[in-house]
Parts: sequence; structure tokens; C-alpha cells
Amino acid sequence: MNCHLPSEPSIVGVDLDGTLIDTWRRHELLIDSVLTRFGIEDKLVDFVQAKREGRSTEQVLRDSGFSPAASRAMAQAWKEEVESDEWLDEDQVFKDSIPFLKMFGVDFILCSARTNADRLHRQLKKLGIEPLLTDIACVNPGHTAVENKALAWRRANVEVVIGDSEVDSLAARSIGVPVYLLHRGSRSKNYLKTLGWNSHEVLPREL
Repeated sequence: MNCHLPSEPSIVGVDLDGTLIDTWRRHELLIDSVLTRFGIEDKLVDFVQAKREGRSTEQVLRDSGFSPAASRAMAQAWKEEVESDEWLDEDQVFKDSIPFLKMFGVDFILCSARTNADRLHRQLKKLGIEPLLTDIACVNPGHTAVENKALAWRRANVEVVIGDSEVDSLAARSIGVPVYLLHRGSRSKNYLKTLGWNSHEVLPREL
């Protein structure tokens, strides 16, 4: 699906992880830490790429040869820590994110599927993103993420969504607005293409 951006939108919905910030160092370092605590010295090969192809942390662990029980336990440990301040400090703002948010005189409505709103706000402030946003919504992740994001963006009357995953795509579709997808985050270009979505390497230079 091609994205036809509306002419001069005034309200834009935007995702965070993989869209405005690079989170993969956090993911890789944390899985290495979890493996070490479980007494495993070897590191996972291509952990990030496997997740970018649509697999969950538990699925990647199983595919790497760990038992279902061990994979489930390690994935749960990873999930419990992935939003801790220690690991969030590893995230980096993509170089085009701040200029993009400053470039247009529009309202940016950020919606992130996270479990801890306070940590989300602290991170946004620390990274210098918070002052550039009109509103921030923290919604529950998981199976209801599409519905939750769609509700937040519908309430804000967004005219286009910018994100990096099928969750953002489906949320945009459910509220009847176009989506501009990036393949630098949680999903690869090839994976998004298999779902019928065209994607981009960088944020749009015009709205």
C-alpha cells in the first residue's frame, strides 16, 4: 500500500520506538544480560534481525534451540526489564527526528505502546522530544495495541500516522487515515512488504 499524505495536515500521529528513536541497542544488551543471568555464555546471533522479521522474543529463543520453558522464562525476564531506566538510557534519537519535529507547524500526537507512562515521559524529556509534542499517549502493548493506538489517535483527530510496524498501519487503517511507515525500526522492509505495506528509510521531508 502506498501512502498518500494529506495536503498540509495539521494533526499528525507519531509512534516513538523505531520511529523517532533507535531502541535496538537496548534490546540486544538486555537479551545478553538475561542470557548471562541464566548461565548462558553465548550471545544470540541476529536477535535484532529475527525480531524485525516479526518474531517475538520467546520465538527467537526457541528458534535458537532453547526449550519452551527456558525460552518462556527468559522472554519474561526480558519483558520485565525492557522499560527500566537503566536500559532505556541506551536508546538514541534518530538524527532526523528532532529536525523533523521542528520543521512543520503541526500538532504531533505521540502514541507509544509502553507499560510505564512515567518512564516514557522521563525519557521523552531527557531526549529533548517532549517539548516538540502537542500531546503524549501511553497505551497498553500486546494484543490490544492496535485498538489502543487507534482510539488515542482517533480522539486527537489525526490526519496521518507515522510509524514503523503493522500495529501503526492497522491503527491508521481502522480510523481511516494514511500511514507513512519506516523500516528502520521494529520491522524490516521485506517483512512490511510481505504484509502489503510500502516503507521508507527516513522520516518525510514534507507533509
